[in-house]
Amino acid sequence: MRLETQEILAAQAPAALGNRADNRVSDRYSFVPTDKVIDLLEKEGWNLQKARQVTSRTWNPETAKHHLTFAHERMSRADLAVGDSVPRLDMINAHNGLGTYKLLAGIFRFVCSNGLIVSERDFGHVKLRHIGFSEEDVIKASQAVIENVSKLSEVVDEWQGLDMNMGQIRSFGEEAAALRWDGDTATEMAENLIRPRREQDKRSDLWTVFNVVQENLMKGGFSNSDTGRRARPVKNIDKTVTYNQGVWELASNRAATLSA
Repeated sequence: MRLETQEILAAQAPAALGNRADNRVSDRYSFVPTDKVIDLLEKEGWNLQKARQVTSRTWNPETAKHHLTFAHERMSRADLAVGDSVPRLDMINAHNGLGTYKLLAGIFRFVCSNGLIVSERDFGHVKLRHIGFSEEDVIKASQAVIENVSKLSEVVDEWQGLDMNMGQIRSFGEEAAALRWDGDTATEMAENLIRPRREQDKRSDLWTVFNVVQENLMKGGFSNSDTGRRARPVKNIDKTVTYNQGVWELASNRAATLSA
């Protein structure tokens, strides 16, 4: 493991350096060492960019759920065929029995410093329970996701070529708002989700609309005019994955409709 990686983990997600499971897990629990998966990813050219973990008063911080994001040293913007984005890998693991090991494909957009996690349905994923499997299973499954990441450029190219009218954009925003809010609140928040934050995002192709909605859904920063309730940034690890993948799947379904 690179020294830089160790320093990031020690400061932001020490559980990723853990070498044992929490004392409260069952005897059937199989420990998945995050550091060994990191070693695999680094050998494949993936280097740690960001790390975080759950904070809890009742669980040991050395075994807590953690979320790590990796960038490939040779996979540039040109490889993804999008001027402001590059592929990412997101790893989620825990050593306390409160989560499975996951490795998910993602995209990072430079213009807004925003990370996307894409749909498991479209690009596959690694999701292994901490019961009855070997390290070889983790390595083999992880390599499969790594091989799929390069295919993201094909989807992005397609979405950039699909134009949406205002009615379709509003409908997409409403569907995305329903992932996070209920009823009238979702309807109100939908208008905020489709509002671009920067000039270069004032376009109507599916790729741009998707990015605008995803960024607003995750970052919040706006209020419901009726209730005054403010949308806060999403920080929960599980909700980060759920909302990201939900918006991706909505866009994927929309692409199928627009290209029909």
